[in-house]
Amino acid sequence: MTIVNTEALNALAESPQTSGVPAQLVDDKGAILYRFLYAPEKQAFSKSAKFTEVPVGGTARQPQVYGYTTGTTLRLDNLLLDTFCDGKSGRDLIEGLGRLTLPAADTLKPPLIYFVYGTFSFGPAYLTNLDWETEGWLNGEPAIGRISITLIEVPGSPTAATTAGTETPTTTAGPNPDLTDRQKLEARQQADTWLTANINRLRPDIQQRVRSRAFKFLTSDNGTVQITDANNAVLGTVGTWDGRQWAPNSELLRS
Repeated sequence: MTIVNTEALNALAESPQTSGVPAQLVDDKGAILYRFLYAPEKQAFSKSAKFTEVPVGGTARQPQVYGYTTGTTLRLDNLLLDTFCDGKSGRDLIEGLGRLTLPAADTLKPPLIYFVYGTFSFGPAYLTNLDWETEGWLNGEPAIGRISITLIEVPGSPTAATTAGTETPTTTAGPNPDLTDRQKLEARQQADTWLTANINRLRPDIQQRVRSRAFKFLTSDNGTVQITDANNAVLGTVGTWDGRQWAPNSELLRS
């Protein structure tokens, strides 16, 4: 019989069940690079510490010298491709992933990406492997199949948030210490999740933008997230993420 450790269970963070949570690949600004048609059925992770054995005569136990620890690898296998009944081609879903393996002209490297699924994010990472197979077609266009990808986590660039040029912090002062780039990404994810969960309570102008995704996030160094239009005009504050807790702002809600 399996006995649960209640102390370990009670120490875990609360995570209520939520339906309709999308899985996406985004850049370090939170811009969506790829939308998964279906959420992954399984996430497989691997990580290892590398040691070198040093031969020493006369002993059965050889010393192990630590070398390095690998980045975490995330494998998403058997991602469902099924657009047959809707009469649509799934080619863009395959080729969209393929483009993320290609180098950019300026950096000569593929883009750094994050896998985001609800409040979970993995990255920054490179997409290192893409496999797919199809078994249903519409006039030669792939409509049923499975896709598998591999992401390898790499150290993030500490200047990524300022060198991209698409997002400028609104303030560097506040009650919270400056957040890391990873925590700023988490802040945008929290804001996106909150907007989606409260879409029917939003002001009509904001609700329309959220439904059509016609907005951008602006994140300050202390975790305050605002949304802007295409011209970077601020539309309002969504809330603040301090690295552990999300505090929503009510100014985007109906009065």
